[in-house]
Order: sequence, then C-alpha cells, then structure tokens
Amino acid sequence: MQKFGILCKVSFLLLLFVFCSCVTPISRIPKISVDPTTNDFGLVNVGTSSTPLTFTISNVGTATLSITNIELIGTDPGDFSINATIPMDIKVRNNVTFTVTFAPTAWGTRSAELSITHNSAGSPSSFSLSGAGTNPLDPLFSVAPTAQDFGLVRIGASSNPITFTISNVGNSVLNVTNIDLTGSNAGDFSFNAVIPMNIDAGNNSDFTVTFTPTSIGVKHATINITHNAVGSPSTIDITGTVDPSIVLFEDDFTVDMGWWVLDSGPAHTGSAEWAFFASGNNTGGSGQFISANSELNNTDFFDEYIISPDIDCTAYTSGTIKLEFDGNYQDFDSSPNGDFGGLAVWDGFNVQVLEEYTTSWNTNGVHKSYTVSVHAYGNPFFCFFFYYTGSADKYFNVDNVVLSHKP
Repeated sequence: MQKFGILCKVSFLLLLFVFCSCVTPISRIPKISVDPTTNDFGLVNVGTSSTPLTFTISNVGTATLSITNIELIGTDPGDFSINATIPMDIKVRNNVTFTVTFAPTAWGTRSAELSITHNSAGSPSSFSLSGAGTNPLDPLFSVAPTAQDFGLVRIGASSNPITFTISNVGNSVLNVTNIDLTGSNAGDFSFNAVIPMNIDAGNNSDFTVTFTPTSIGVKHATINITHNAVGSPSTIDITGTVDPSIVLFEDDFTVDMGWWVLDSGPAHTGSAEWAFFASGNNTGGSGQFISANSELNNTDFFDEYIISPDIDCTAYTSGTIKLEFDGNYQDFDSSPNGDFGGLAVWDGFNVQVLEEYTTSWNTNGVHKSYTVSVHAYGNPFFCFFFYYTGSADKYFNVDNVVLSHKP
C-alpha cells in the first residue's frame, strides 16, 4: 500500500512536469502612450517664449517602459526646447511628464518633430510640433466663421449668401491680396468680395459665399485667403448638400403676376388689392414682389385673395410637399384694427389653413415654410392662396414662392 502511494506521487509529479513544459510562458512587454500626440503653440512674438506645454508618457503595457532619449529634429528644432529627466523607467500603469517650450527665432511658421526613444514597439516615436513667430507691430489675421455648412439646397437653386468677416487683430494694416476657391466641388460655390482689402488695425471687412449645386451629393470646397500676416494663406472648409426635392411650382415675380388669379370677397370696399411691384423689396428676397397694400389709396379693404394655378400632385402620393415663401406684414397703424392675413390650401373639398397672420410675419424678409397635405380627400389637384383683410396703411408682401416635393 505504501509503495502504491509513492508510485501515485511520482506519477503526479511526472504529469505536472510534462504539463508545465508544454505551457508557453506569458510574454510581458512595455507599451508607450503619449499625450498630446501633436501640438500647435500658436502665435508667439519673436524673441519671447511660449508657456511650456506638458507631455505625458504612460506605460500601458505589462513590463517596465524605459525611455532612453528625447530629442528635437526636423525643420526648426532650435525654436523649441525640452525639459525632461533622462533616462526614465516607467512601471506598468504609471506615467511621467516633461515639457516643451516654443521660442521662435524668426517670423513665420516654425515646425519640428519630437522624437522619443524607448524599449517598446515602434521606437523611436515622433510627434509634430508647430508654432508661428510674430512681431508685436505685425497685422494679425482672424476670420469668422472658420468653417461653414450651407445645409440643403436644390439643384439649380442658390443658398442665402453667407457672410464671412475678416478682422485685423494686430497692430498694422492687414492686406488681403486674393480670395479663391479650390477643391473638387469649388464650382458649386461662388464668392463676392472686393479685392484687395486693406484693413486697418482693429477693423474688419466682409465677403460673402453662395452655394449653387449643379449635381447631387455632398459638396466640399476650400476658401483660400492670401494676406500679409503670419499663417498666409488661411483656409476655410465649406460644405453643402443637395436637396433631392423636386420643384412643382415657383415664382419670384420678376416679370408679372400672370400665373395668379386675383379675387376680392363680398366684403370688399375701395380699390386696393394685390398688385405687382416692379421696384422696391420689403420681403428681403430678390426681385419684385406682390402686395396687398391699402396705402396705395388710403382706404380699408377686405377679403383680398391671390390664387395660384392648379397644381397636379398625382405622382406624389408619398413623401413631403413643402410650400415656402418670403414675406412680411407691416402694421404702420397704432393698433391692429382687426387686420389679418394668411396662407391656405384648397383641394376642391377642404380648405387647409397653413397659418394666419402672426407677429412672426411682422418683420422684413421673414422666410416661412409649411408642410402641405394634398391627398387627404383623394383629389390630386389643389391650389393655394394668400388672403388679407386690412385697414389703411397696412401691407402684406409676398415673394419667392416655391412648392416642392421631397421623396
């Protein structure tokens, strides 16, 4: 029995030896992580120094990380300096810090690479450093916005112009000598600017950009601004997306009111009614506008209608139909006197009032947008109309009417 016990122990130890011999030992290796991985020190006057930037080296591996060297290489290493204790031995899940300072020796953009030598994979690791040397008497360029998304715009239509403001936050005249557009979709954007711009210290100047897409998709371009300040040329990324909507009806009233039907209700008094104006623009849109305007003859009027042509929506049973216009209501009287106006849809069975006059219309150039239900009663044909009832010295102006369908 004793011999049997000894035999079992020997067999167990033999099996344990064989098992341990077959198991591969777990490899322990260091792994480096550095934060930040790049840095722009911004504008620093020549002959002065930036605030030191702290870099953190972390060991996210499973063995001690050894840092044997940190140095500056690249284009302008002499414009940067390091404050670090070398060597560094960093235990697992620990970290150490060091700092870098930017002290430009010349005007303009300066750059270097921070190189760290260590005992983990990928050594040496490199990180980009940059900054710009300036003079206290130089102009300094600033622009807002620094990027712009023009949103959804239909093919053939144009966005509202977006204003970009160039400011001189320096101490001498900023000369802007060129603005241009580059990128794969530069042709879908256009700008309006007076070049050259000579902007005194503390002043600014504007230019505008408009998005007019010619094909479907998301469009990208870059605005390039050439100037005499550090960092030239400055760039602005711009984007816009094509709205897949199909235009069913539109009128900007640049010719006349020939498509529309004028009508006056039974309560009509006086001769004022909707009319075409070839000049003036109270709506904020482009071109001419139509207006129910009792100022023309200083009389009250009631139930004035302007009715669109019939619209056939047989093919548009799904999706969204949207009606938009630019307009405003101007109340020059001291009291509203019961004046009101609105926009409604008629499909032969039912009147759908989209909105009656609200204070939100009492502003030049307000843009209104509505979703229209045109199949509720089974009739694919419908029209829409603006109406107005008012007293003397009242206006209700309309421009840029667009009816569109979005799948």
